[in-house]
Amino acid sequence: MTTTTKKRFLDYYKGTPVLRTWTIQGKPPVLTAAPDVPYGHWVDGTQTTVSESHPEWFARKRLLRGNYLGTRDPELRKFIRMRDCGGNFSTSVQQCETSHPEVLITQPYTSIVFPQREYRGPLFALSQGTTIAGMNRNSYPSLSLPSMVQMVSYGTKAIARTIPTNPVAGLATFLGELREGLPKIPGQAVFRSHLRARDRIANVADEHLNVQFGLKPLISDVSSFAGAVKTSKEVIDQYQRDSGRLIRRRYSFPESTETEITDMGLRTTAPAFPSDMYLGSGLGKLTRTRVTHSRIWFSGAYTYYLDPGETAKGKLIRDEQIANKLYGTRVSPEVLWELTPWSWAADYVLNIGDIMTNISALSRDSLVIRHAYVMMETTITDTYVLQGVKFNFYDPGPITQTFRTTVKSRLKATPYGFGLNPASISDRQWGILLALGVSQGHKRL
Repeated sequence: MTTTTKKRFLDYYKGTPVLRTWTIQGKPPVLTAAPDVPYGHWVDGTQTTVSESHPEWFARKRLLRGNYLGTRDPELRKFIRMRDCGGNFSTSVQQCETSHPEVLITQPYTSIVFPQREYRGPLFALSQGTTIAGMNRNSYPSLSLPSMVQMVSYGTKAIARTIPTNPVAGLATFLGELREGLPKIPGQAVFRSHLRARDRIANVADEHLNVQFGLKPLISDVSSFAGAVKTSKEVIDQYQRDSGRLIRRRYSFPESTETEITDMGLRTTAPAFPSDMYLGSGLGKLTRTRVTHSRIWFSGAYTYYLDPGETAKGKLIRDEQIANKLYGTRVSPEVLWELTPWSWAADYVLNIGDIMTNISALSRDSLVIRHAYVMMETTITDTYVLQGVKFNFYDPGPITQTFRTTVKSRLKATPYGFGLNPASISDRQWGILLALGVSQGHKRL
């Protein structure tokens, strides 16, 4: 698989900013470029994309769109659609916008010392010295690509929440937790009649732990069992229908937005004009507002197999699969991890619980990931607002300039999860992949 890098400009400013000056003696006008900054044809955006080449994608489109031999067969078309032709990619986009892309500033004769002037061109809030606006990389907010560890962590968590064979209830975990006993009756430790007030206050912490880690989980487990019993027919019917099908799932993590406002002090416009063209000092208050927005989402498709139960052994396997789907009866690595003391504390730092969930599910029921991707998008927007600058015969109002950096990344999963080495897939798993048409050959994805 080859990797390609593409860079392109998004757009240009087509104007030609010019400052014209007429002398009072009536000589021809002197045409000069805008002072300090050559803003003609400034670039307002660039994009860099790094991706893998996937010739199968174009072949797939041609086969589905054309009338090639055999492609009208429904089963063949279904097989072509189920092929995963995507891959990893990352892209970085930088864009610059201004509220005054082209202005006309005129100043008639005032004296021999201050001749007539006229400016036509863009007006910016942020001075950038002699660098073309939109091309100064120091003006754009810096943003790096997410690490592989971050992508794998979010992808693993999304898989654990979207696996179609996840049980409705957790009987095995519930029975294992009973070894610690049932939770106490709420308030029993605090309101005992023979305890003094000081002892009752000391027992408040124990009562809180009893509610959080005893009573609430018990209520949740009972509710799950009740829900599994109540919806058992619907769950079983759906479980049977989805066997062998392509089951699509999407999952979105909560989006985050942060805002930071910075006072940049007193500044003048860009370009800077002769002092006689300004009304007053030519300085205004510059404020920068930085908004950081991040979103992460997952998209994937699964396939599993429910035994049809045509033999005596097959019926036992089928009944066990259905029982686990409803009540979570299997003693799996996920259950053993949940029963490990302080495992909940470790999951605050490391998503070991999600890893155990995926290992438990993807090792049973011939469950595989047909295709799955986790995507991350982060945008940092710096908005500069210059207020208070006025010209003798023109009031531009607030001058706004925006610099935006957006980074997008996509990571592809293997049929058994994110971040796995194909060399770690067992022969049995390779056999399942080959039977489902996911493998492209001998131990090759």
